[in-house]
Amino acid sequence: MRKPLLLLSAVALSLAAASAGASPANDANAAVSKPRGSNAEMQRIFDAVLADPGAYLPDGAGDLCAIGALPGPAGNVNIRFGIFNTIGDTVNTVILDSFSALGGASLLHESVFLVTAPNGGTADVNYPGLAAGKGPVVASFTGFDLFDSTSFNTDPDTYDDPAFGATVADLDGTVAEVVYDGDRRCRGVFVFNAGLNVSLAAIVQVHP
Repeated sequence: MRKPLLLLSAVALSLAAASAGASPANDANAAVSKPRGSNAEMQRIFDAVLADPGAYLPDGAGDLCAIGALPGPAGNVNIRFGIFNTIGDTVNTVILDSFSALGGASLLHESVFLVTAPNGGTADVNYPGLAAGKGPVVASFTGFDLFDSTSFNTDPDTYDDPAFGATVADLDGTVAEVVYDGDRRCRGVFVFNAGLNVSLAAIVQVHP
């Protein structure tokens, strides 16, 4: 009786792994074992941008709420996003939508991992969950206040290739939406900046 029981156990474990959205073994984005783009690296990027915003952010971008960063080089497959809050309001939710990325061919975020919460706060990934994601990243926070930041890795894939090895350049066009406590809403688009060797999003107020 042991062999059938062992076989059933193996099948159950396989199904559990599948339901948890396990990425294919040959997926370069999911093979990251530690966060190369740590919050310290993100802070260096944010400090450089804030020191000379005119050099890195679009003219007339509007009232800046936050800065998004995705460290390069352009061919980097370690996809680690960072969000830095530049105003006194508290960030409630961050949404990253890559439907317009990959030259408009669309990327989905299959999983989110290696999450670093804001200093003194918490981070909770609302989507994707246990099953493999088929769309944007949605994360909620507490204690995400002025000059705080968060960073996390994602595994971006195409809708027909769950092992697609997306690069930083492929993520150009990703939209970052930041919801603050209260009624402030902000939005920005990631574009690669060769001067800093990083993809940046100037996340500006769109409401009210």
